[in-house]
Amino acid sequence: MLAIKDTVLKTAATSFSVLLLGETGTGKSKIAAEIHRLSSRKGPFVELNCSAIPQELFESELFGHEKGSFTGATEKKIGKFELADGGTLFLDEIGDMPVNQQAKILKVLDNREICRIGAKDPVKINVRVIAATNKVIQEAVEKKLLREDLYFRLNQVCINIPSLRERCEDIPELAEHALKKLMHDFPGKKIHGISTAVIDCLRRHVWRGNIRELENIIRHALMMCPAQGEIQPEHLPAGATEQVKTDLSDRIRLVREPDGLNEMERAKFDALLKAIEETSSLSEAAKKLGIGKRWIIKLTKKYGIQVSRRRSNPIKPQAL
Repeated sequence: MLAIKDTVLKTAATSFSVLLLGETGTGKSKIAAEIHRLSSRKGPFVELNCSAIPQELFESELFGHEKGSFTGATEKKIGKFELADGGTLFLDEIGDMPVNQQAKILKVLDNREICRIGAKDPVKINVRVIAATNKVIQEAVEKKLLREDLYFRLNQVCINIPSLRERCEDIPELAEHALKKLMHDFPGKKIHGISTAVIDCLRRHVWRGNIRELENIIRHALMMCPAQGEIQPEHLPAGATEQVKTDLSDRIRLVREPDGLNEMERAKFDALLKAIEETSSLSEAAKKLGIGKRWIIKLTKKYGIQVSRRRSNPIKPQAL
């Protein structure tokens, strides 16, 4: 996330198009808004969810229309591109945009002008486009859901946002942030914090909804807890207390069985494997062993331990 923050800072100083990749709920819209906020652009930040617009209305939403240009066009409408002039247009879920509209987006990005439906003359615009999708982008291109030329045009800067599962070490701080953010919805309560037991529950949760799901869980806990004190496990929704197994043991395999280890090396190997099995990330395993993350990565390579990063496509245990 620190690397992403650095990329955001550097990207904000440019006018490059940006492509944000990540699962639902990882904060793509917040990062898009932050790029705009840090930029020198004086115009507005305009959002369009491409999956929420009916196909027959898409062109009108993007480019606008003149009065009387089609049945039902009772007045002139300014489209999202024109509204974002001088600022940033955030196209969320770009992979759900109708393919026939994608060519028109590409033309706008190349020519920097739009033409309202029913208008004779084009309108010059100065808009930065940030696009986002929760789809596997290469698959979307291969399946012709996203035009390859549009993909390369948007992909001047690409930022991959990790899932919450991949950064469990951030959960305590994210949970506390969510608590402070949501406290204004419960003015009669004085909650001092989140108990260690709750943090343990959250660390072991599967997080299919990522940060959005985390905020929902904290909101539910605030609703259920008494007027003051700490959030406890009994205040969490049932899905968060089921303690879905999210440790790394089901994502580990030995690429090779380490042979010829002396007693000290075997002890190191056993300790490393146990730490990885008992924690929810390599970062946590490194902390448990009292070593740096770079060193633990070096050791996993040395001993032939391979850890799958994606729970949606786990590597099943083979030699453990």
